[in-house]
Amino acid sequence: QFTKLEVGSKEIALLKLSISSNWFFLAFACLLMPLNWLTECGKWFLTMRVSYSISWRTCIKCVLMGVSVSLVTPNRIGEYFGRVAGVNPDQRGAGILTTLLGGFAQNLITWTAGILAVLFLFNEQIEFSSYFNTSYTLVVILLTLAGFVVFFKISWIKKVFNYLSEKFKPLKSYVDVFEVLEQQNYKILLKLL
Repeated sequence: QFTKLEVGSKEIALLKLSISSNWFFLAFACLLMPLNWLTECGKWFLTMRVSYSISWRTCIKCVLMGVSVSLVTPNRIGEYFGRVAGVNPDQRGAGILTTLLGGFAQNLITWTAGILAVLFLFNEQIEFSSYFNTSYTLVVILLTLAGFVVFFKISWIKKVFNYLSEKFKPLKSYVDVFEVLEQQNYKILLKLL
C-alpha cells in the first residue's frame, strides 16, 4: 500500500523561507565551483607534465569532461574515464594514476583536518576514560603518519607493482604506466597538498 504524500502550504512556505534566507550561501558555493575546478586542473597539470607535455587548455577540457561524466556515474567513478578521454591513448594510464594521486592528496588533507577536529572534540567536549582517549589518539596519529609516508613514498607503488608483475605475468604490460608515479618528486607532492 502506498500513501499519497500531501504537501501543504506550510511546507511550501518553509521551503521558500529556507531558500530565500540562504540564497547568498548558494550563490557563493556556485561561484566557488570554477575555482575548485581550476585548482583541480592545476593539480592534474602539475602531475601530468612530469611525464607528458600537456597544455592548460587540454587540462581544463579533460577535467571538465571528468566532472561531466562523474555526474552520471555512481561515486564519481566516471571522473577518471571522462578525464582521460581527452588525452592521447598512451597517456591514459598515467592520467588515471595522476588523478588518483591528486585524490589521495585531497583525502589525506581532509582526513588530517577531520582527525584534528575529532581529537579537539574528544579533548574539549566528550569525557572518556584517559586510557581510551590516549589509545585512540595514538592510533590516529600513527595512521595519519602512515598516510603521509605512503604519499611521500608513492614511488614504492611502482616497486610493489613490479614485484607483482613478476608473479602474475599478465600485469607485465602495465608496468610502464607506473613510471609517472616514480617521477613525482617531493616538491610536486608538497604542492599537491
